[in-house]
Amino acid sequence: MPYVYFVQPNELVGTMCYKIGMSELDNLSRAKSYGNGTRYLCIIECDDARSVERRLIETFRCKFTCVRGYEYFEIISEADTLELFIKTVMEYKDQNDTPIKQQWMDKFAFKA
Repeated sequence: MPYVYFVQPNELVGTMCYKIGMSELDNLSRAKSYGNGTRYLCIIECDDARSVERRLIETFRCKFTCVRGYEYFEIISEADTLELFIKTVMEYKDQNDTPIKQQWMDKFAFKA
């Protein structure tokens, strides 16, 4: 399933620079491509990872300094930024993934 991620690539460990991104692959190869020593702060599955990533980029650009490309940001607080990442993804999912939630509920609901 596609996913979005919040990582600190190995070459940025020790700084306040982090990367957000997405992959439509069904494995973690994209997130793992940043190499040994990379810190994986959060990986969340979502059906429309591309749209979620766009929302994350918009949100992060309003709050942080973009330091490279469109997805690398210098942040102030790792904990607060992780919370913002999760909140942004979950708000998007709440607004757009209703059929997925219903499928999950149907799958695990007790049948009479």
